[in-house]
Amino acid sequence: MPDKSFLNSHRSLGRRKFLRGTAAALGGTVATAAGLRTAGARELLGLDLPYSSAPFEPDQVPAQRGGHLRIAMRHSGTADTLEPGNSYNDFMIVLGGGVLYDTLTETAPDLTLQAGLAESWEVSQDAKTWTFSLRHGISFHNGKDLEADDVVSSIRHHTNGENNSAAKSLLSDISSIDRLDRNTVRITLSKGSADFAKTLSNFHMVIFPSGTSNKEFGRGIGTGPYVLEKFEPGVGATARRNDNDYRSDRGYFDSVELVAITDEAAAVRALLSGQVDVVSRLEPDTARTLQNRANIKVIQTPSNQHYTFSMRTDQSPFNDRNVRLALKHAINRHELLESLLKGFGTIGNDHSIGPANLFHAPPSDIGQHSYDPDKARHFLRQAGRSSLSVSLSVSDAAFAGSTDAGDAYRRSARECGIEIDVSREPTDGFWSNIWMKKPWVASYWGGRPTEDSIFTIAYESNAPWNETFWKNSRFDRLLHEARIELDNNRRRELYKEMQIILRDDGGAVVPVFANNVFAVSDKLQHGPQMSGEWNMDGGRLPSRWWFG
Repeated sequence: MPDKSFLNSHRSLGRRKFLRGTAAALGGTVATAAGLRTAGARELLGLDLPYSSAPFEPDQVPAQRGGHLRIAMRHSGTADTLEPGNSYNDFMIVLGGGVLYDTLTETAPDLTLQAGLAESWEVSQDAKTWTFSLRHGISFHNGKDLEADDVVSSIRHHTNGENNSAAKSLLSDISSIDRLDRNTVRITLSKGSADFAKTLSNFHMVIFPSGTSNKEFGRGIGTGPYVLEKFEPGVGATARRNDNDYRSDRGYFDSVELVAITDEAAAVRALLSGQVDVVSRLEPDTARTLQNRANIKVIQTPSNQHYTFSMRTDQSPFNDRNVRLALKHAINRHELLESLLKGFGTIGNDHSIGPANLFHAPPSDIGQHSYDPDKARHFLRQAGRSSLSVSLSVSDAAFAGSTDAGDAYRRSARECGIEIDVSREPTDGFWSNIWMKKPWVASYWGGRPTEDSIFTIAYESNAPWNETFWKNSRFDRLLHEARIELDNNRRRELYKEMQIILRDDGGAVVPVFANNVFAVSDKLQHGPQMSGEWNMDGGRLPSRWWFG
C-alpha cells in the first residue's frame, strides 16, 4: 500500500509504482539530542541446491579500505532523477542515501535515531518547536561549507508546491523554518509530532547546497561518503570516495558502481560470474536456491512489508468481531511463511507493526494468534453460527502467490467449519475495481518506519486508505496521544495497547511479514548489526560495508 504523500503528489501514477518507494517514505522515532542511542529460479539459473535455514552470522572482520564495489540494482528506471523530491526506487535510495547525500538525522541499525548533519537537537514539551544544531567543519563535494541556509533551502524545496515533491505531505505541518545563526535551524510545527526528527531522516530529506537548481541536481552535490562521477538513468552510476568526508567510519571502498539489471536471472548470473558483488533484491525461490552456493552469502533482515487479507468491517458478516476472530484463528501462518516466502519472513499477528519498527510488540509480550480450529469454532458459536461461507478476492496484483495463499487458507479454514470461495481477480483494475470495494480482499503494504505513519494511513477511523473500514474510538485516542508523547517508554506502552486492539478487533488478517533479502559475494564484510528499515542495510551498504 502506498503512502499518502505519493498519492497526493503523484496521483497519475499507479499503486504498483507507489509501492516501490513506500518502505522508507515516512519518518520514525523521537530523540531530544544526538547523544541518545540513536520464473522458477532453479530453471533460470541451472541450480539445484538443498535449502538451509541456518541463520546468517554477522562478520566480525575489522573494516579496511579499498576496492571497487559493483551492485546490481533490480529496481531502477529511465525516469530516475537525483532531484530528491522524486526519488523513489531502490536505485535512487541507495545512490542518494548510501552514496552521495546526508540527512540531518539518521536511523541506526538498531532502529534508534542518531546524529547526522545535526549534532544535536532540542524539542519543546508540546513537540511543536524543534531546534537543530549543525556539525561544524563539514563541506559539500564542491567545497562549499555546510550552513544553516543550506538546511533551510533543502527543506523548503519540498514544501514549495512548484517542485511537486513526494515529501511535501511529510512536511505539511511546518508553519515556519528559520535560520537562527550559521549553524542553528529552528522549525516550528502547527501540530506536535514526536516523530518529526525521524521524518528528517527520510531518504527524500537529503541536504544539498542552497541555490541548487533543478538542472544542477544532476551533479549530485552532497556531503556523503562518495562523489558522483557519472549517472545515466536506467543504466547506472559511478562514484569515487570523498576524501574530505567528515566521518572516518564509512565510505570504505575506493569507488562504487550501481548497475541497473532489473531481470533477476541476469543479475544473479552476474553475481555468480563475478561481474558484480551484490544483487539488491531476491525473490524467495531464488534466495533459497542460492543459499548454499559457494562464495555467495544470502542475507536477510526483518522488514515491515506485510501481506494482508482485509475485511470490510462495515459489511456483513465481517462487521461481527467474533467472525473476524474466527477467521484469524483459521489460517495456518507457518504454512504460508514456508509456501509464500520460503521461510524468508516472520509470522504476523494481525496488526501492521513489523519487526523493523522500534515499538513492535513481540508475541512474547502480547501473545500470538495461531491456527486453532477449536478457537475458530468457538468464535463462530459466539457469533451465533455453526458454519460460515465467505468469498476472498485474490490477485497477483495484490502480491505474487496470493492465489496459492488463498487456496492454503481455504484448506485450513475448512477444518474450522469455514468455507472460503477463493475468487481470482484480474490484475488489471484490481486496485481501482476490487480493492476497498469487495468485502474481503488480498492486499499488501510496503510497511512504514514509524507506528504513527502506518496507523494514520491505514487504521485511523477517517484514514483515506482504511481498507478495512474499521473504526475504534479507543484506538484513535491512543494514536493522537502517542503522536505527541516524547517519553519513549510511555510511547511503547501506548503502541503496545494499540497493537493488541488491532489484533483482537481489527479487520485485517496479517499472516506474514516479508524479510529484505539480497545476495553478496563472500568477500564483502559488515558490522555486527544491519538495518531492516530498507533493503541492503537500510540502503547504506556502500557506506557501511567493506571488502575483507
